[in-house]
Amino acid sequence: MAYMREEAFHELEIHEEDVECLYECKGIYSPVIFHMLHHIIPEAAVVHPISFQRQKLVDSEVYFVRYDQDRFVEWVLFPIIRPVEGSTESHWTLAVANMKTGAMDYYDSARHFYKDQRMEEELEQKLLRAVVTVRDNLPIRAVRSWSWS
Repeated sequence: MAYMREEAFHELEIHEEDVECLYECKGIYSPVIFHMLHHIIPEAAVVHPISFQRQKLVDSEVYFVRYDQDRFVEWVLFPIIRPVEGSTESHWTLAVANMKTGAMDYYDSARHFYKDQRMEEELEQKLLRAVVTVRDNLPIRAVRSWSWS
């Protein structure tokens, strides 16, 4: 596991202060899960803001995308951090967009919900814009029969 963590840090150009922040957040989620998602789901483009600092993570307009150019991209995955209401803790939410249908599902690591429950509208709109950016600006191959306005 240590090898995977170091490799992921190097790949994402994680800075020392970001690593310290991750440990302070009681977990080493960010680069490890990011790295694992890419290898577990090779048909996915895995998107993550460049900064792992909590205050910048959701609002970042800069994204790092990892995908296999030799495969059809069927999914776009967004691991994002969210604050826990009434607490100083944070938890992770995984947004999953199907590139063929445009459907978006969510899994929240604290509340354990799926698409039946909605996210905050502002966050959902930001994710939808990011999906469109990924879809329109990367040389990915996918069947698209949908559009978001």
